[in-house]
Amino acid sequence: MSTSAGVPAQAPASSNDRWNRNSVTVLTICILGWAFDIYEATIMQLVTPILIKEWALPRRPSVWLPPLPVGWV
Repeated sequence: MSTSAGVPAQAPASSNDRWNRNSVTVLTICILGWAFDIYEATIMQLVTPILIKEWALPRRPSVWLPPLPVGWV
């Protein structure tokens, strides 16, 4: 009869180490928040120059005015 004396036995995982509904919910919310953050940053970088070109807005209307706050709305 062979035995595996060299491999130590592992204790079963406690209930705190397992996935449960709350941890899956938190992970899902974090992933959705991260995805929305990436989407929001990307869409503003793509749309702002298109709007400036379409509306014929100058990049800087005057020397004494700051740049147009198109992306700050």
